[in-house]
Amino acid sequence: MPWISIRLAMEPGGAESIKQAVAARLGISIVSRVTIQIEPETQRLVLLPIADLTIRRSLTCVRHIDRPVSRALEAWLRMTSDDNETSPLSSGSQAPSP
Repeated sequence: MPWISIRLAMEPGGAESIKQAVAARLGISIVSRVTIQIEPETQRLVLLPIADLTIRRSLTCVRHIDRPVSRALEAWLRMTSDDNETSPLSSGSQAPSP
């Protein structure tokens, strides 16, 4: 989107401090929908719809080498992998970007 210019001014540590900074009109932020699920009801913050925006982030799986991987974790990693077929744990401990 060529009309958007983003300038990073600060990096608050947690979701609540981010919400407080935005509520104080210090800027805008991109956070997960779950993080602000009650704010639209209280009108403290509002959701701004942005068309054609895809945000991807990398996930890293860190686990103890001597502990077995649960079936639930194996299924989640398979579900979030790009190819949805191979387990990221079979080739190492790093999960691919969802």
